[in-house]
Amino acid sequence: MKQPYSIGLDIGTNSVGWAVINEDFSLCKYKHQNMWGANLFDKADDAATRRSFRSSRRRLARRKRRITLLQQIFDDEIQKVDPHFYLRLSESMLHLGDKNSALELDANILFADHSFTDKSYREKYPTIYHLRSSLFHDSEKQDIRLVYLALHHIIKYRGNFLVEGGVDSVISSFNSQNLQTFMDFIGADESIAKKVKAILLDRSLSRSVRKSDIIKLLQPTPDNKKIVSEAVGAVIGLKWNANKLFEDDSLEAKGEFSNKNYEEQRDEIAAAIGDDRYELVETLESVYQWTIFSQFIRKDSCLSDIMVEKYDDYRQDLSDLKSLFHEFLPKESYKSFFHGDAAEFEQYNKHKYSLEDLYKSIKNHLGNVAKEDPRYQRFEKRAELGEFLARQRIRDNGAIPHQIHQYELEKIIDNQAQYYPFLAQNRDKIISIFTFKLPYYIGPLKTGGNFAWSVKKKDGVIYPWNFDEMIDDEASAEKFIDRMRNNCTYLPDEEVLPKNSLLYQEYEVRNELKNVTVNGERLSPDIQNRIVDELFAKESSVTYKKLVKYLYDNQIYNTDSLIISGTAKEKSFASSRKSYLDFTNKIGIEITPKTQKAIEEVIKWITLFEDKKILAKKLQKHSDIFNENQLRTILKLNYSGWGRLSRKLLDGITAHTPYGELTVIETMRSSKDNFMQIIQSDRYEFKKIIDDILSADQRTDIAYDDIKKLAGSPGIKRALWRSVRIIDEIVDTIGY
Repeated sequence: MKQPYSIGLDIGTNSVGWAVINEDFSLCKYKHQNMWGANLFDKADDAATRRSFRSSRRRLARRKRRITLLQQIFDDEIQKVDPHFYLRLSESMLHLGDKNSALELDANILFADHSFTDKSYREKYPTIYHLRSSLFHDSEKQDIRLVYLALHHIIKYRGNFLVEGGVDSVISSFNSQNLQTFMDFIGADESIAKKVKAILLDRSLSRSVRKSDIIKLLQPTPDNKKIVSEAVGAVIGLKWNANKLFEDDSLEAKGEFSNKNYEEQRDEIAAAIGDDRYELVETLESVYQWTIFSQFIRKDSCLSDIMVEKYDDYRQDLSDLKSLFHEFLPKESYKSFFHGDAAEFEQYNKHKYSLEDLYKSIKNHLGNVAKEDPRYQRFEKRAELGEFLARQRIRDNGAIPHQIHQYELEKIIDNQAQYYPFLAQNRDKIISIFTFKLPYYIGPLKTGGNFAWSVKKKDGVIYPWNFDEMIDDEASAEKFIDRMRNNCTYLPDEEVLPKNSLLYQEYEVRNELKNVTVNGERLSPDIQNRIVDELFAKESSVTYKKLVKYLYDNQIYNTDSLIISGTAKEKSFASSRKSYLDFTNKIGIEITPKTQKAIEEVIKWITLFEDKKILAKKLQKHSDIFNENQLRTILKLNYSGWGRLSRKLLDGITAHTPYGELTVIETMRSSKDNFMQIIQSDRYEFKKIIDDILSADQRTDIAYDDIKKLAGSPGIKRALWRSVRIIDEIVDTIGY
């Protein structure tokens, strides 16, 4: 006779404990052995590490591809002058004896002419920026190999792609979009704003002095002085604290735009402070980038000119420093600072010593003995600005848009095209090699891999200049959407809503509001509805203070001495109706059943597509609802993240409730119960309906694909799959 039994599981990230018991809570036995045990396995890694390696591999492969295409364009002309030029470059890292025999044991890497060798090249062009600067300004005919080397470097390190358009549009973009927002935030009118801009760009002043001068100029009130001071410090590159910037003690996030590791902290900061507040942080970072970027914009000059100046300054700095050590300190101090693997200067050169550490060491050595020397005083001034012994290649270079490099690229091509006709013929191709950036929604161009989904219009080799002819970007984008689709926690076959969906944000606000108590009592459904429709429809962030004021001003309570509790965050709500505010206030559209459907689709597109070009194409579908100005405003919106629930679960299943035939969201509007109570309670039919939907799948086994669809980390999914296999083995062993 079959005896009932139960299986107990203790599921961890790297182990699953299990036990089989009977109705008496005693361990079952099989072949005289207790049926219990533990299955150990390696913890699953998340995709971040693999993704990081994959991204780096692709980035380097695409860089190599750009260089290969450039070499193909230059090949015929290079072969006329130096048939082994490319070979020497490709084998430059090899030992002399390991190089191709065609090079005849030539130690030169770049130039092996009798009259012009590597030594000659280095004497004339100490850095690649000296060469770029020379070719930018000089319209006389140059050796084609020099032209290649300059374009090679520009195409290899081409700057960021954060702003679209040409050089002029980059400057106007920084000025108009972000500076004005910043000036409005700190309360600077038009006349003061000009002075603030001048101070921000004055590199002769230290960061602390610039901050102090701007605060004196603005004269903020005591109420907002802390906020203004924090914002000004942030755009100058100083450390900032979110709790001061937003006057919210619950925020612990900190940042420093000038920190080389800031890029790695962005996502963490955004998650900690929320999307609404992060918009301000993005504006401040953009203004900081503008202050850095503005260093590289000068009339009749180029980026390379500034890099050459940096090189000259560095050489002068090093000469002064060595002279000071020679004149004021014993030989042992000079040797210990400059020579040997453990020397401070050597550690700095190996990037094991920061610039700040180097400055401290110099001050410790020379601060007391050389403080009256003009060379030491020059060091102090330049160190305060972070310029003494500053390298050419630093993190700030990441703020340089690719358009600045492109400006040099085009000028060099135009200067030499009169002597080399192939440059004029291939000008557009070379520029397309430089400017082409594979849209992320296209994915890898190689078909057939696990991470490839691009759709081709026709077969053939894909180049930057024929990309639009070869790739169907809209079809590829649709396939990208399918890959991005997440599944509902309760209805696994249904697609989840974007986190910024109007419906999903209403659910989040209502669900959080259900747990709120005022003076120990929960709010009635009518009051909850008023708060959602009136307070949350006006405020992007609702704090306890704002809620108390609303309840008192609307005579819901006759006192403003109220005790609020129950929110997800301390002293404020974690949820908001940000999307509702964006579309009603910023865009100026009335929410109706017709417009709501369009808005929900638009929010989904914004969440999916960072690329504004394809988003603009998609938005044309709703040009009958949104006018041109509204469409332009929509393109500026940024949403990210997905919820856990589907539209069908929240507003697609109708069940019998004490309030009538309602959906889940309608029930939340009518009752005091929260989401979990509504879908689990016997008072409602939702639990039965969901169970019926799930039981319609007649399969009795669980496949790994079912586990993959679940929301959760790889660690959780591996543990669940192990648990399923353990249960299957137990059932197979017992026989039922």
